[in-house]
Amino acid sequence: MNSVAMRVIQLVTSLFILCNVGYKAYMFFYNPYEYETVSAKIIDNSFECEGIAFMDQTVIDEERQGVVTFSYANGSKVARNSVVALVYSDTTDVARVEETAEIDAAIKLLEDCQDRGVIEATDLEALTRQSKELQLQLIENLDNNRIPDAAALKNDINKVLNKRRIVVGQDSDFSGAIAELTAKRNSAHHQIQPPKALRTSVSGHFVNYTDGYEGIIKSKDAASISKNELSDMIETINPARNENLIGRMITSVDWSFAALVPNTHALGLRAGISEVSLNFWNLPDEYIKAKVTRIEYDHIGDSSLVVFSTDMMSGRIASLRKEKVEVILGRRSGISIPRSAYRIENGQPGVYIIYGNRIYFRKVDVIFENEEVVVSKINNETQTDRDTYVQQYDHVVIRGTDLSDGKRIK
Repeated sequence: MNSVAMRVIQLVTSLFILCNVGYKAYMFFYNPYEYETVSAKIIDNSFECEGIAFMDQTVIDEERQGVVTFSYANGSKVARNSVVALVYSDTTDVARVEETAEIDAAIKLLEDCQDRGVIEATDLEALTRQSKELQLQLIENLDNNRIPDAAALKNDINKVLNKRRIVVGQDSDFSGAIAELTAKRNSAHHQIQPPKALRTSVSGHFVNYTDGYEGIIKSKDAASISKNELSDMIETINPARNENLIGRMITSVDWSFAALVPNTHALGLRAGISEVSLNFWNLPDEYIKAKVTRIEYDHIGDSSLVVFSTDMMSGRIASLRKEKVEVILGRRSGISIPRSAYRIENGQPGVYIIYGNRIYFRKVDVIFENEEVVVSKINNETQTDRDTYVQQYDHVVIRGTDLSDGKRIK
């Protein structure tokens, strides 16, 4: 046999050995099954719909002429005949008002700092510790972009530092500084032209803008509006924030939200019985407790009229009119399972899990599902439950073929 033939045979033999070793290595490391670890999560039993907020409101019919400053934040409860706004002739007066307020705060700070009763009862170590704590809070607020909280800490830090100056003997008192600030404050105050005071003729919650539907959409109307009327209203009204007028008063905390609810959900509600939480799209972090007070079922169409009523009120709630909302019927805890792991074997919903070097079938007690996940009720009270149903932190198979209960794997 010539040398060329020998080399060919050696080459083929080497390739065969290499392929054989490679195949065995591949089979050793290859895992035909992909899994995901499941865990428990809170699931909202909810649905979404659209509707109209019905509130009792009275417009404060005064136009904004001049420079307006408001006496109350939106949503604040205000008594009848209270001053809700002051109208100044120009911005110079407003600046002087702000200046006098800042000086008053500085004077009070210095007066508190030189309170002898407080100073004598305070030791240097306590002041030093308090100063460090406040400075750490300030840094944390700035790092988390909580600017209003950081600004509020400024006076606290100054008060502690000034008290420390007195305790260590750097200052005996702040009488001179207080006298100087008082003179400056009086000078600024005397230059302010008296503003026009605007009052409310009714008590309630104040809001410093209107939307054009005050006095038109009233709370009592939710008790009689028909589904067709509500549908037309949702299609046609266009609330817009209007700041030409001083604002409005919400005269009752009792208000309603009338919505068109899909029949699949409306049929499960009961007027006077069902209680829900309303999470409006425009108020994503606010949950409003409400009760179903009226239902007008439409067995022909695909939705029914449902009225939710509540007495919760705030400045943000006061802004509601035509809204989309998530209606939360309740919350349940369950094990969230990827849809790709869910299967039905012999009529039984379940999943395959990897435990050690074997695959096992575990039942799923479905309480919620959508296109992405299936949520199983947590069944773990007995050993039989734990051996039968999927459990938290199980490794569920999301990819693989030829699955069977008890199958041995590498």
